[in-house]
Amino acid sequence: MIPIMKRENLITVYILSLILTSCDNYLDVEPKGRLIPNTVEDYELLLNSNQVVTSSHENVIFYMNDDFTDIRHPSFPLLPEGSVDLAAFTWQKVIYDEEDDPWLWSWPYSNIFTYNLIIDEIDEAIGEDENLKGAIKAEARVGRAFEYLLLVNCFAKHYDAATASTDPGVPLIVRPDVNAGESSRASVQAVYDLIIEDLTLAIPDLPSENINRFRATKAAAHGFLARTYLFQGEYEKALEHAESSLSEKNFLADYNSVVTGTPGNDFADRIALEPQYNDEQIYHRFYQGTGGFGGRGFLVPEILALFEPDDLRARITHLTFGGFVPSPVWLSFPLRPNQAVSVPEMYLIRAECNARLENLQAALDDVNLIRRNRIIPSSYAAIVSSDQEVVLQEVLNERRRELIGTGLRWFDLKRLNKEPRFAKTVIHELDGEVYTLEPNGNNYVLPIPPQVLAFNPNMIQNPRD
Repeated sequence: MIPIMKRENLITVYILSLILTSCDNYLDVEPKGRLIPNTVEDYELLLNSNQVVTSSHENVIFYMNDDFTDIRHPSFPLLPEGSVDLAAFTWQKVIYDEEDDPWLWSWPYSNIFTYNLIIDEIDEAIGEDENLKGAIKAEARVGRAFEYLLLVNCFAKHYDAATASTDPGVPLIVRPDVNAGESSRASVQAVYDLIIEDLTLAIPDLPSENINRFRATKAAAHGFLARTYLFQGEYEKALEHAESSLSEKNFLADYNSVVTGTPGNDFADRIALEPQYNDEQIYHRFYQGTGGFGGRGFLVPEILALFEPDDLRARITHLTFGGFVPSPVWLSFPLRPNQAVSVPEMYLIRAECNARLENLQAALDDVNLIRRNRIIPSSYAAIVSSDQEVVLQEVLNERRRELIGTGLRWFDLKRLNKEPRFAKTVIHELDGEVYTLEPNGNNYVLPIPPQVLAFNPNMIQNPRD
């Protein structure tokens, strides 16, 4: 990958405008010998940097949700004492302490700086291809929208139309200029407005196909709009953009021709479905993870029960290591679940919106389409129902099966808690102690990292239970 390139005279701006930490990684940036972008091609190379194409340290999202249990099983402890991930698993008041690099905050803002640089300067870059300039700027807008959608859903309350204009969101930085960035927190509504504006402006200039799955397309922008509107509860708009995304790209892999089910071949099956090789993926972002196995956890019985015996997804998500471990384990490596946009997510958004809008057969058609491509044919049976509640629950169950490990479960918990029928109390046990996450509780909003507050003492901190 091409390293991220920065102007020497913007290093201070970079640090301050991102509201970053005092970590040496950021203070020891050495731009000497790196290209200062001034041509269209230079700015395009920024979109291929290793920093940009990998997502943030999202393990904390996985460990806070209801997918995993028994994290510290004595025969196979998964998380070290004192780790950020363990603090997340028990919803501590402090997730990142003063010594931790708050990756879930700093990584997205670092990428936002790069996207802002492209958006701000590409029009004046050397080069006569105006269409290429427009496409590069559009890709940067999609990337910026992705990062802000992640940030606002981690560090702010879930979107509520009645309170979004006053609920504290995250700082909105839209220029690579220390004087243009605001260190105060914009409202949740303002952040969502920028996300929607960026994605809407990007669509006309985006290509339908790009050089790889790390680069944005029309399908990606429509996909993020579908997700954004779903989070807002705007089901008709979410449906419209899910359909637009699927009109651009709608391939589903048939697991019957990919997953062998051969004992000991789990990792080979998983590699075959890695997002960068899998045509189901529309726009790919994978997270760095921790350690050699990345994110990992023992799956809760509730998850295991959702999979039918001949659902081939279970063979790549339920790793048993030959019985060495006490219960099935989910690992992010080598599958590296996609944090961005995929075809299955678009089918599931379309299905959920149709279920909520009482287009029940259309919703079931999409759920059954996914299942036909995941279950051994001799065991497959279509789901049939004319009950809206049953259909909607089937869609939500399918989201859990299909999107495990993508980080979306945390956001689904937050949004579904707004509906009493779906509100859920999450319980984690650790070393004999019980920890409880109540629906709509303060612990659904991550605390602002202390390094950020050190630079911005007037910034509002999120309360924790």
